Amino acid sequence: DTTRSVMLHGKRGDRTHIFLNKQVAFVGKISFCEEKTILGTMKVVIIDEDIDGLIDKVAPVTVDGEEVIL
Repeated sequence: DTTRSVMLHGKRGDRTHIFLNKQVAFVGKISFCEEKTILGTMKVVIIDEDIDGLIDKVAPVTVDGEEVIL
């Protein structure tokens, strides 16, 4: 649910963006963060003609951890 929420929040037109914590990414993990952090962030921009469809595939709607088919 967090991934979906972050991707939807960053959606503009045919793209979305997310910010990742640099330190956490360095050790192979993902941690979303605000645009500005003391130790730095990485901005990831994803562009797709069907950005809503891409978000649905990457981060589907879930209830209690189970994917909901709409």
